[in-house]
Amino acid sequence: MIIGYKPFAFPRQKYQSDISNLFVRGERIWAVTSTKDPKKGTLIDVYDAAGKYIDAFYLNIPTGQYGIFGDHFYAAEKNPDETYVIKKYSIEWRE
Repeated sequence: MIIGYKPFAFPRQKYQSDISNLFVRGERIWAVTSTKDPKKGTLIDVYDAAGKYIDAFYLNIPTGQYGIFGDHFYAAEKNPDETYVIKKYSIEWRE
């Protein structure tokens, strides 16, 4: 970036955003975090509608576009031939 004819660089980002996505189903909010484990997947924090922490779990979710609608998880995934497909996964809800 140039300011007043002098070059300035943005400071290095020391931290990344902890929440990358939110999903709502009924009275539950899933917060997709930046915490990733190569074996377990991505850490998901669960909150109630008032924002009170309830639980957390790991979920192997693909990188890229994804979302939850009803009882299904949808993800845009790339095929070996570089085309994309929308995959639909069922979610089994347990209380």
